[in-house]
Amino acid sequence: MSGPDEWAAIIRRMLAGSGSAADAETLQSGVLDGRVLLTGEQTVEVGRDIRQSVVMVGNQQVHISLDYDRLEALRQAAFPKPQGVPPPFASLLFVGRAKEMDRIRTDFIRTQDRPLLLVRGVAGVGKTSIANALGWDRRVLRQFPDGVLWTSIGLLTDQEIEDPELKNFKLKSIVTSWGLALGNRDIWWAPDLDSASRDLANLLRAKKMLLLVDDVWEAEDLLPFIKARGPECMLVATTRVTKVADSFTASPPTVYSLPQLDEEYALALFEAIAPEAASKYCAESQDLIRALECLPLSIHVAGRLLKIEQRYDWGISELIEAIKSGDALLPATPPEDRLEGESQRTVAALLQKSTDLLSPSDRKYYALLGILAAKPATFDLPAVKAIWNVEDPKPIVRTLAERGLIEPAGRGRFQMHALLVAHARSLLD
Repeated sequence: MSGPDEWAAIIRRMLAGSGSAADAETLQSGVLDGRVLLTGEQTVEVGRDIRQSVVMVGNQQVHISLDYDRLEALRQAAFPKPQGVPPPFASLLFVGRAKEMDRIRTDFIRTQDRPLLLVRGVAGVGKTSIANALGWDRRVLRQFPDGVLWTSIGLLTDQEIEDPELKNFKLKSIVTSWGLALGNRDIWWAPDLDSASRDLANLLRAKKMLLLVDDVWEAEDLLPFIKARGPECMLVATTRVTKVADSFTASPPTVYSLPQLDEEYALALFEAIAPEAASKYCAESQDLIRALECLPLSIHVAGRLLKIEQRYDWGISELIEAIKSGDALLPATPPEDRLEGESQRTVAALLQKSTDLLSPSDRKYYALLGILAAKPATFDLPAVKAIWNVEDPKPIVRTLAERGLIEPAGRGRFQMHALLVAHARSLLD
């Protein structure tokens, strides 16, 4: 596939109903490899919704106007629903992850040397997007002809933390829902979580399925799914908590640390979301991408804020500065396909999921890191010892690193991404 004309021809055939299976697979591969971006803006024209979609190949663009129903038909043709319990639809704005996806496909899933892969990374780096894409990727699912089973665990509520029975009921509900999806109704009557896991293991023994568990906060929450995994199944989980990966010693998982986007891809993503702002404020946009440290969540939220503001053509430079400082980013609502839970309606609330797990004293120490300069904030033990006024900062640093709030940067130094620095600074208030 060499240029936008070929992509446009495939899309026209797909929309006309004459596209082949090869066309559909080529389009899906183009989306998941970041060579084709489908995006747009809904406007009202003569009483009906129009969605303008942009097919991007390199720096060239082909503009195709699609109404909502036709865009959804195109999406469904390129991403046929797999058997089982698939994740939410893979994003059509999946930029700069071809290398990461290919490594997961070939180095981890294809070899299956270890049955558990943990995709780890800071909040907003795109772990959920990777998991969702894997669950729809035909190249992955060829190895798992029986389909995919997906769930998102999320952070436990205060009631679930205080009452282990509620937590077990939540996990048992997930396990039994997988069994029901496989056509077994008897699993519903399993008396407890262990029994349900054993029943599911019996169902998966002869299956080749991809098991996806998103947003894991405690290692023990993975155990029911590890016990249920069939010998020909692969379990992929995502977590922002370093301690989850460190909790398995007898049979350690493969851990893949998901990096931020490369700057060129981060800018391409921003341009796809807010093309007018990116074009008119080119230098400011590049500075913004660097200030946001190429985190996909930050770029999605920033792009949408600027896209809305661009309609009125005022205050763009001021808004860019407010986003860079975090003042405009933290109270913003993430895009619907970037939410990690129904209750996480702002970026700040999403980040607060991590800090809520800290003790009051550790939360105070984390907040004090908000005085550091971002881009990113880097520090060593003597620096935080002075900031915190403690004799030994190592236990606090270890706790913050286990929760994914700071990252080792090598040579005894640590770093915090700009979004987390802004969140820490907000806690000082």
